[in-house]
Amino acid sequence: MSTESTDPARSKAEAEARKAEAEARKAEAEATEYLSRSAQQLREAERRQKLLAAERDSVAAAAGRYASLVPDLSGVERGTTTVSGTNAMYESELLASALDRACAAIVEAVGPSVGAGPVLVTTELDLVASDAVHGQVDVALAELQSAADGLLSPPEAGGESIAAIGLAAAVLPHVLSLFATSHTVTTSATAPSAAVAGTALAGVLAEDADREVVHDTFRVLERGPLDVRLDDLLTACGQLRDMASVAVQADAEPDPRTALAAELVTRIETFVGTVMAVPSGAARSLWTSARARQRLHDAAATYVLLVQSPTATTNQVVDEKVGKDRFRVVSTVNVPWALVRSDAERILAAGVGSGRAVADGELGQRVTIE
Repeated sequence: MSTESTDPARSKAEAEARKAEAEARKAEAEATEYLSRSAQQLREAERRQKLLAAERDSVAAAAGRYASLVPDLSGVERGTTTVSGTNAMYESELLASALDRACAAIVEAVGPSVGAGPVLVTTELDLVASDAVHGQVDVALAELQSAADGLLSPPEAGGESIAAIGLAAAVLPHVLSLFATSHTVTTSATAPSAAVAGTALAGVLAEDADREVVHDTFRVLERGPLDVRLDDLLTACGQLRDMASVAVQADAEPDPRTALAAELVTRIETFVGTVMAVPSGAARSLWTSARARQRLHDAAATYVLLVQSPTATTNQVVDEKVGKDRFRVVSTVNVPWALVRSDAERILAAGVGSGRAVADGELGQRVTIE
């Protein structure tokens, strides 16, 4: 039997003391471990902050080095396209193309009627005035020639009597009054657009090699019946001048034709001088106007195709998009026209020829015109 006594209370106290000590060491160890992790995390956070700060300093230094090489775009607004000028893009080309198509439409309309022609293309709306000049000149030449022939024919050869010659001479002042008084023919300047339309239409008509096409103003005047009549009249005028200059024999009976010859020479010279002169404000003489209308009085009928000043419109649209600025330009030309025949007064056909041309594309790129 052991001699050492056991005190239960003491044993319990020692056990509790050892337990408390163990718990204290455990708590100390946990605290130490926690403090160690916190310190480590803190050190890691500080390291990351230093790295970030260094990176920021590096970026700032690089930005400073290249700042002068990079333009400041903060004040640049979104790109815009500005099309300046009063005319649309490609307007001249489009109008020319549209006019050509309008003329083609006219030729398609009149082609079956005119056939091989001849066709006179004119921009003169007052055709009756210039045609009347031809009639007046023709009548005057006939009257003067008749009077001259009467005086130059011997009375015994069955020529006109003195009374008939006097009557023919008496009507001449009325005929000459058409030219020698204040009667004025004024020719206004043809509008460029009408001249261009007439030229373009004549060109399209002449594409048919079998068709005879004549431009009213751009042509060479050929000799015609009026030229032959004028030559004959000038020849007779020379003969009359010789007759008037012959002195009357003292022992011969005075010939009344001598005085009439001198008067008729004056009238012929007045007539020729008047029709050959270009009136003030006119572009051509009456003689030229009359000769220009001889074709309308030939045996073969001539078609007269009237062309008036065209009307034209051009519309332009620019569609602004990022990276692409598309545009569309449309031109339209309308040409009024009318067709008559020289042997008839009625209009055979009339209308308005229309043509259209379009340009599509992107600015700075290939453009399509159709």
